[in-house]
Amino acid sequence: MPILKTQSLYQICLENIVHNANFWLELKLAQEKNKTATNPFDSLPASLQQDILCTYERIHGLPGGNNFWLELQEKWRLFVTRQISKLTITEYTGKTSLVHIASTCRNLKHLELKNVQEALPYLKAVAPCLNTVLSLDFETMAHVNSASLKYIRSHCPNLKSLTKSQFKFASLLPTIAVAQGAIVKFIGDRAIKKGEERGWKRINSGLVPVTALKDPAPKKVLGLKSCFLNDKAVNQLKHISSLMELDLRDTEVTAIGICQVLKCNPQLRSLQHPEVGRALYKMHSAKTWLVRVEASLLSASAASYRLREIELELSTKDHCNMLSVVTSVCPRIERVRVEVDMRVSPYALMPLSKLEWLCELDIQCVAGSNRKPWDDQPSTGTVLETITLFEGSIVPILESRGKHIQIVLLEGVAAVSMKIIQEHCPHLISLGLYYNSYAQNSFSIPDNVTSSKPFPSLRRLLFGSNSGHDDFPAPYLEWLLSNSNLVELSLSASPLFTNELFTRVFANSSAFPQLRRLELDYCNVTAEVITEFLNSCGRKSLKELSICGPFVREQASPALCFIICEKLDVQVEAYFYSFVKMKKRMVRYKQDLNFISSKPDVGSPRHTLESRNRANRLPSYLDVKKQWGGECKC
Repeated sequence: MPILKTQSLYQICLENIVHNANFWLELKLAQEKNKTATNPFDSLPASLQQDILCTYERIHGLPGGNNFWLELQEKWRLFVTRQISKLTITEYTGKTSLVHIASTCRNLKHLELKNVQEALPYLKAVAPCLNTVLSLDFETMAHVNSASLKYIRSHCPNLKSLTKSQFKFASLLPTIAVAQGAIVKFIGDRAIKKGEERGWKRINSGLVPVTALKDPAPKKVLGLKSCFLNDKAVNQLKHISSLMELDLRDTEVTAIGICQVLKCNPQLRSLQHPEVGRALYKMHSAKTWLVRVEASLLSASAASYRLREIELELSTKDHCNMLSVVTSVCPRIERVRVEVDMRVSPYALMPLSKLEWLCELDIQCVAGSNRKPWDDQPSTGTVLETITLFEGSIVPILESRGKHIQIVLLEGVAAVSMKIIQEHCPHLISLGLYYNSYAQNSFSIPDNVTSSKPFPSLRRLLFGSNSGHDDFPAPYLEWLLSNSNLVELSLSASPLFTNELFTRVFANSSAFPQLRRLELDYCNVTAEVITEFLNSCGRKSLKELSICGPFVREQASPALCFIICEKLDVQVEAYFYSFVKMKKRMVRYKQDLNFISSKPDVGSPRHTLESRNRANRLPSYLDVKKQWGGECKC
């Protein structure tokens, strides 16, 4: 008999508090009339206050421009209490709400500005809260100039950490296979209570198990992705000496600005920008004037950076020794993301095989532009034309570092051999295969597929293919999907995805006993298959269902109805991609579909249980049917 997963009593209590917002608001107004202006939730523990606010935002969404949110700003402010530590501000957060935040929040640690045109006015509005802020995150469309960074530098003295919304590998549960495979990187469990995490950590003598750890030191991160940021503005970061991670993707910063960042912040552990490689080569190559001028001023230790994570581009315009310079001045790199022109030498990525700490490899091949290569770059002859990037660069990397690599993501790579990946990377935790071409006879499926599983440690699988059965065989894909340890599964559009395959994989009640997140990106799977999947996996481990593409309305509507009727603890994410022009570039961002606009509030906690059930269930169903136009058979 399968184990059924129901809502916890704690979650039910949180939702009951939120649904009675009218009662708590009347209580607060009555206290204000009696000149005892206290929030009814101020006496609660800080963690409970934060959970109540998160529950309210989960049910009603973040502040938006619709009439619903404009009317409920006062109720939202009711749950923004003195001990709140994490808060999100959008462009629709009213002035009254900003004043309330500035006068109330004195324990704010994580602040996110989402979809605001100008960041500085919002920062000034909540200036009294910035002294305690450890995390500052700017979402798409935020304009961050030198004045904004100056303001951050002067008003955020404790800027330390950033909590990203992307799925992290650190949240995956460790398995016996992972432990036996001597995993280099620590794998924690967010389900375990704070301060009692499990995993493995690296020391000088090797790997040791970790059964109890203190709270990890806060990271010092600043995320400025997709912001209006240039070289002049980024110079203001030179005085933030505590900065450890910096995200400058999709900005106007050039290699010159990256050079300034690296000079002033050699302590950086992570710098995400495609010009990092060119900036390092410009500063440390013997052929550049910068090194000739400053060679006498730089010590041997000054040329070594602490970067653990790097993102770079490699094109035919770049020098053939650029990557060698990068690996020599950044020897402790653990995570590499490379966007490589398919016309470069197939041996261009071989220097990465020298990185002893390499545990994550992300390679994306793209079609290059018409740019002239360096004059001293060796021309590719007929011998090189017969060798692919996978054979010339990726195979040597896997042969030297494959036993320690935990994450491999290949996109657009030609002649990929699954046999080689399976042979040299036995301890993979995450595998991503997007729109590659595969070598002939590179797939090996054992006779007994039930007893032998590919990549026993695999926890995360991402797959997408624009080719059919002739390139990537469907039986091998089904064999990959049979891994019972999968925690996250992301499937992108492919001719291999048929109703028969999804029925065999998803409709099996014993499949995916640990799966927490399922992402269907442009997958033409029927609503019946999704419902069958929710009926089995949704009652056990599933937490998130993400749907994107032209079929999002037809798939998400019945899925949401089934979740509501069966009272499953599963969150549905439905979205599509939009594009916005930011100066000279197009930026893609996710636009969520809010298919539940509101839930009614109960006026008094003395309502009967039957009236509460009707108030909670019926309007949700009507909202789904009205906004999505689908039929619910629950």
